[in-house]
Amino acid sequence: MHQRITPMKKVLISVSVCQWFFASLLLLGLYTPDLQAQTGTETRLQFKDYSLESGLAKSEGAVYRFAGVSNGVDALVTVRRIENAALVDLDLSRTGTNDAFQPNVRVINRPAGGGVGYVDFDIQLVTAGTSSPTEVQTFWATPVDVDGLAPRTRESAGLSMSDFYILERASLLDVSSEDNLYLFSCRTAADAPGIRTTATDNMASVLYQNRSAFTFRAKVFADAYPSNIDEDAATRLFSLSFDPSLPKSYRAATSFPVELISFTGNIQGDRIELNWRTASELNNAYFAVERSQDGKAFTTLGEVAGMGTTETLSSYRFQDLNPLAGSAYYRLRQVDFDGQETILSTIELNTLSEGLQVKAYPNPVQHVLTLSLQDASDIQQIELLNLRGQAVRIRPEQTQPQTWRLPVDHLAPGVYILRISARNGMVHTQRITVS
Repeated sequence: MHQRITPMKKVLISVSVCQWFFASLLLLGLYTPDLQAQTGTETRLQFKDYSLESGLAKSEGAVYRFAGVSNGVDALVTVRRIENAALVDLDLSRTGTNDAFQPNVRVINRPAGGGVGYVDFDIQLVTAGTSSPTEVQTFWATPVDVDGLAPRTRESAGLSMSDFYILERASLLDVSSEDNLYLFSCRTAADAPGIRTTATDNMASVLYQNRSAFTFRAKVFADAYPSNIDEDAATRLFSLSFDPSLPKSYRAATSFPVELISFTGNIQGDRIELNWRTASELNNAYFAVERSQDGKAFTTLGEVAGMGTTETLSSYRFQDLNPLAGSAYYRLRQVDFDGQETILSTIELNTLSEGLQVKAYPNPVQHVLTLSLQDASDIQQIELLNLRGQAVRIRPEQTQPQTWRLPVDHLAPGVYILRISARNGMVHTQRITVS
């Protein structure tokens, strides 16, 4: 059975006193979770010198190279998506922190009641002078000065999920998830003056290990303003620092009570089996397994007892004996002995997605997109659509029984939607970036 598993959430809901102590030990180097074994050196990435590699500057699909972000390492930054926003500056260096990545983003449509806009940046670490991905062993990514502007402008900074993040104990940021990103959002419209790395209550830090790629989302909510201040109020400067000293400057930090390694689901006949593993647990009473049809309203299916406090690997299983037809969301919620809760992860499964399995590569693509299909004989139509939903001209070529070639070098750089239809009525869609 074909299934689509999308990790979505690992969100801090509340934190007990023992968790503050647990996180403080980590920051002081006295405790290291099994999942994040100490690696010695934390790399400081520096985003300073950049050039446009391909695409139209400050537009979707544009690819920039930041040279020498670390020893022997460059960063390729792709403007993957611009939603109701304008990228005013890719990296504004005349203010803030010179070696941070500092995009300037403006919300375009701001009706009464507010408008939301954002820009997504895919950041790929590569061997200097090449496009070959290279992993950096350990580094921190810290959005700095996530604030707002009175009366109703607020910033949110999104980063690809990892296994660990920390916040200031008295943080002004709320944490949620969106499109597989941690989303750190200022809960007030108060402006913190300047870009100050000492304002730890407007910061959050995400730890990455053995990573070569991640996504940064610069998101702004802005209400309608008088015309004389409208543009300035809706334009916000973001600052993403990679200084490893910043997480250690937090006065008191938060941490997850459970280090989740994985949360997966498998369709087994007329039931769905959910499996998850943890690297460590602190004060963990039980897990609640929840289900939703729309990904918003969840009901509890059952509970699985936790291991209390442990630093060893633990495995868990739960079966949904009466799954929903079609798409369903499963959420894992963790509950402490003192009743405090953490949403760990959400996945999506589709019991009707049978037989249509597609791999499309490379993505981003410059010349030829290759499609690998498990059962090519079931394919009825292959289309490529622009973001207005209009089909663009392509000539798919079947080179092998399970392989197709799609030349795309005649297309303008940008984001397109690949749509593959099967004879059984199933449809596979995927976002493709032509560079």
